[in-house]
Amino acid sequence: MDLLITGAGGQLGLALRSCAKAQGLAALGAGHAQVDVTDRPSVRSWVLAHKPRMVVHCAAWTDVDGCERDRTRAELLNVEGTRSVVAACREAGAGVVHISSDYVFDGTKGAPYTETDEPRPLSVYGETKLASERAVLEGGVAEHYVVRTQWLYGAGRKNFPQAILARAKAGERLRVVDDQTGSPTYAMDLARALLVLAGSGRPGLYHASNSGTCTWFDFAAHVLEVFGVKGAALEAIESRELDRPARRPNYSALDNSLQVLRVTSTWS
Repeated sequence: MDLLITGAGGQLGLALRSCAKAQGLAALGAGHAQVDVTDRPSVRSWVLAHKPRMVVHCAAWTDVDGCERDRTRAELLNVEGTRSVVAACREAGAGVVHISSDYVFDGTKGAPYTETDEPRPLSVYGETKLASERAVLEGGVAEHYVVRTQWLYGAGRKNFPQAILARAKAGERLRVVDDQTGSPTYAMDLARALLVLAGSGRPGLYHASNSGTCTWFDFAAHVLEVFGVKGAALEAIESRELDRPARRPNYSALDNSLQVLRVTSTWS
C-alpha cells in the first residue's frame, strides 16, 4: 500500500484519492466512521494491517469557533488524534504527512510567513494545530512532513465559494470581512503538491498554498463574477462586526519559497 488517508471524506481527502489514482498509486482512505483517530488502538490496527509507505493525516476539527468553545474536544481531535497517527506510523515504519494551518500565526507580520517565522496562534484552533505540528516533528517518525496551508476550497464538503453562491442565489445579504488577507488554495493543487513532497525524501516543515493574496470579500466578489451572479447584495465589513468567539489573523499569507511543487518525486 502506498498511501493511507485519514479524513478521506473531506475536500483534501477526496482530492488526494483522485490524484493518487491518476498517478497509479495504491491509496486507501478512511473517514471518521471507518477510523476514529482519537481511538489509538483502532488507528494502530488500521495502519499495521495495511503497512503503507505513507499516511497522509487530513483528519482534524477545523471549526475555528467550535474549537474556541470546546477546547477539550479540539485538543482530543487535533492533538491526540495526531499523536495516535504518529505512534502507529512509528511502529509500522511508515512516513507521515500532516496538514496544518496558517492559523498558527497571529497575522501581525504584514508579509507572507516563512517556515522559520515564530508561530503565535490567536485561537484554540491555532494552538491545537501548532501542538499537532510538534507531535509530528518530535514524534520519532523518520520521514515526516508538516504542511501548512490555508483557505482551502474544492469538491466535497461545503466550502466558502459554495456558501457564497448558495446564499447569493437565495437572495441573502452577503456581509463578508475585508480585513483578513490570505491565499485561497485549491484542494487539487494542494493534493498534487503533497504527493510530490511525500515522494521527495526531504522531511521537514513546509508551506503550501496557491499564489496571490486577497481578502475574503475579494474572494467572494471573484466567485460571484466567475459564476455570473449579478445583483448580489455584497457588503464589506470588519471582522469585529461578526462578533465571533475566535480571533483570526489579519494577514496570514504563506511564503512558499521552499517551492514544494518543484521538488522531484521518487514515487515508483
